Amino acid sequence: MQIQQNNSLIYNTLTKKLSSFIPIKSTRRKLRNHIQYKLEHPKVTNYLSNNYINPFLEGKIPHFDFEKKHYFKNDKIIWQFWYQGKNQASPMIQQCFNSVQSQMKDDYTIIILDKDNIKDYLDFPPFVIEKLENNFFGEKTITFFSDLLRVCLLATYGGIWCDASIFLSSKIPSELCDKDFFTFERSKIKPSKEKLKKFIKSGYFSYGYFNWNDDFKVKMLSSFMIAKTNNTFIQTLKDILMNYWKNE
Repeated sequence: MQIQQNNSLIYNTLTKKLSSFIPIKSTRRKLRNHIQYKLEHPKVTNYLSNNYINPFLEGKIPHFDFEKKHYFKNDKIIWQFWYQGKNQASPMIQQCFNSVQSQMKDDYTIIILDKDNIKDYLDFPPFVIEKLENNFFGEKTITFFSDLLRVCLLATYGGIWCDASIFLSSKIPSELCDKDFFTFERSKIKPSKEKLKKFIKSGYFSYGYFNWNDDFKVKMLSSFMIAKTNNTFIQTLKDILMNYWKNE
């Protein structure tokens, strides 16, 4: 098994390097994207499993609980986030914010968080604040923090998380809003070859979204999430991500 994994790693690494000789940029980019996950996913999966997921299942990872700092009459809350502040967002993001307001304001409390008002809802421990302020994870720090923020908010208050770039053209269906947990997942049914060819020819094609290979580990989108506070899955995500921020 180890020999097979090593051979696969050598093959994928060599293919990625050889892709630099492909003259057509779009083809070169698609090949690199296709190979990149084959190199990164096994490493990330093994690391997270060994250091976080398995220890959590064995009861070796501590739980993190947040006290509610604000009391809502129910969990009909939509959470959004723009670190620099809503007024600093681009016109496109402003339109997305406006679409959420237009479609959902009659039924939901809509809260747009930024770096200054997060403390009104959650008190993160110092190890999170220090890493955020010091850009511990480089240019991805705010993105990683956004991932942490959404699961902590949903685990504490419940509601709906909408990424700032989500545009709502209609109301969110009530059958989704009422679920204990919901997020978009990759279908278990692989599209036909004809549909995949259409995806690949599209200018919006990305192997991160349109990949049904067995070795592709990412199955879920976190840009839109619904959760009740007592949902086991959102509580688990919160605890694992908090421990990740503490230990890395």
